[in-house]
Amino acid sequence: MHFARGFAMHAALLRGLLLAAILAWGGASPAMGQRGKDIVLAWRFDQKREMTYKVRERMTQTNEGANPFEARWDREFVYTDAVEEVSPRGDATIRRTFDEVRVKVDHSEQGKRDYDSARKPGRDGTRKDEDDPLIRPFSVLVGKSFTFIVTPEGRVTKVEGYADIMGQVLSQTLLGDGGLGAALGSLAAGSDEDYRRQIEQSFAILPGRAPKRGESWMIDVEQPIGPFGTVRQNATHTRTGATRIQTRGSFVFEANPELAASLGQLFKITFKEASVKGTSEFDPDLGLLRASTMETRFEIDATLMSPDGTPARSKQVIEQKATMELVSG
Repeated sequence: MHFARGFAMHAALLRGLLLAAILAWGGASPAMGQRGKDIVLAWRFDQKREMTYKVRERMTQTNEGANPFEARWDREFVYTDAVEEVSPRGDATIRRTFDEVRVKVDHSEQGKRDYDSARKPGRDGTRKDEDDPLIRPFSVLVGKSFTFIVTPEGRVTKVEGYADIMGQVLSQTLLGDGGLGAALGSLAAGSDEDYRRQIEQSFAILPGRAPKRGESWMIDVEQPIGPFGTVRQNATHTRTGATRIQTRGSFVFEANPELAASLGQLFKITFKEASVKGTSEFDPDLGLLRASTMETRFEIDATLMSPDGTPARSKQVIEQKATMELVSG
C-alpha cells in the first residue's frame, strides 16, 4: 500500500474506531435523582451491571492528488460495558468487549465489500470479506476487550489492553499480517497511557455538579499518533436542556519535530479543517445515557514520502456521522 494512502487511512480509521470510546458514556450511570435545574451530572457505578451499546457510523472519504479515490463506509459496532468491580470510594473497573462488527464499503478503486460478523461462516470457516484488506482492520475487533478504571468524578486512572487491540488493527491498515506490518502497527498504536486521556474525555462530559442551563465546561485532550506526532482536541460541553448536553470541538495536528526535521519536505500534515459537534441525551429515570450523535469533519493536506523516496502530496476530506444508542442494560 502506498505510504501516503496508508497514513491517510490510518488517521481516518483511528478516528472511526475511537468513536466508540468518544461516544461510550454508558459504562456507568449518571446520578440524576432530581429533575430540572437541580439535576447533578455526576457518575454512579453499579457493580456487575452490563450495558450493551450500538454505534452506527457513516464516513465518506475523498482523496485528491497522490492515489486519488472516493469511498463511502457504513460501519456498525455493538459492544458491551461490564462493571466488574467498584471500590469503596466508587472507582469502577469496566471491561469493554466488541461483540459484533458490520462494515459496508464502496471504494472507487477497490470495489465494494460487505462484512457482518454475525453472518454464518462458510465452508472455509470464514465470513464473506472477513480477510479482505479493506475489512480486516475491523473484523479483528470481534471478541476483543480491554479494561479501564474510572472514578465517580469521571477521571480514567488506568487502561489495559487497548493499545494491543489498536496495534492489531493498525498492522492490518499499514502492511498486513507480516512482521513489518505488526511492528509498524505496534509503533503507531502507542501505549495504553496514550489512550487514557481520550477515554477520559468521554466521561468528562459530566462536570460532577448541577450546571445551569446554558453553562459550559471545557476539556483538552492530547492523542499521540505513534511516531508521526500528536493530535490535540479541545471540546466545549454545554447543558442546553434538562438532560441534554451539546458538544463542540476542534482538532490540531502537531508533527513530531524530530521526524519532521529528518524528513524535511517529505513529511508534512496540515489540518485545514478539523471539527466535531454532537449532542447527548440522558434518561433521568433510568440514570443512563440513552443516545448520542456526533459529526466530525477533516480536511487534511499531506506530504509524505513515497516508496521511491519522492514527495507524495494529497488532499483528503473526511466526513463522519455517528449515532450511539443503548440497546440493553
